[in-house]
Amino acid sequence: MVDKPANARLAIYTPQLLINRYVKLKARKIGDKVTYSKRISDAISNAAERMARAGEPDFLELKNVEIQDLRTNQVIKGIRSAVISKAAITVIIPGGHLSQTEDTESC
Repeated sequence: MVDKPANARLAIYTPQLLINRYVKLKARKIGDKVTYSKRISDAISNAAERMARAGEPDFLELKNVEIQDLRTNQVIKGIRSAVISKAAITVIIPGGHLSQTEDTESC
């Protein structure tokens, strides 16, 4: 039986943007138990998996993202899918460190 949901919430910082997103995690079987990894690297690997199959392993593909411009502090709305270069990422924070906007309060 799985105790936790299959999502990891990440806040990904680049020099100009903050990108907030849930990443679906794959269940892993350890012994007789099925569990989800709590490691950030596993969440990033799951986000990069589709791009790796497309021949672009240096990028993450995220759907239903919330993007905030760090220079103006403005939230960019209406973006359903984003591809992010791993080289552009400066910080990744797991968990509930999202900015409080009307879109994230419903997550």
